Amino acid sequence: MSPVKRLDMSPVASPKAKAEPGSARARRPPVPAFKKPPQEPEPWQLVRAMKLPPPNPEDSYELSDKGDDSEADEPDRTQKYQPAWSSNYLQVIEAQSDIDPDTIFGTSVPQCDLAVIFRDADYLKFQQERPKRKRGSSGEWHADRLSRQEVGDYKKKMGHKRRWDAKA
Repeated sequence: MSPVKRLDMSPVASPKAKAEPGSARARRPPVPAFKKPPQEPEPWQLVRAMKLPPPNPEDSYELSDKGDDSEADEPDRTQKYQPAWSSNYLQVIEAQSDIDPDTIFGTSVPQCDLAVIFRDADYLKFQQERPKRKRGSSGEWHADRLSRQEVGDYKKKMGHKRRWDAKA
């Protein structure tokens, strides 16, 4: 009996199969560009986009400064005007207490660059010198981030159960 020859069916590229650069085989067909689905704006972007009505003078409320000895120096202000919105502010606060603040402000905290906040011009204006402090290891917080579990536990403890709705 003669041995049976077996054909090798494995996909081996022959030297002929390789396409020369610039040949019709080397060019790939155009791929359609798919549009990315519209991204939902972040909650803080919705807050900033809200149009506020002009200020209502009757809603203004004069805040009294509370100092150490201010009570002795100032007259009795218990009868000063109270705007209508202040009559039920505790109920309004209670009605909002279960809203998760992360749904309003977002979960990422922007970097706080003190050089941007306290500019050189500010120090010059007040004739002060910028403090020359060496940054210590206390500025490294990467290893001390909250875990998802800790964030979830905090939300549960605080009663944050619903999302803020910009349309409401």
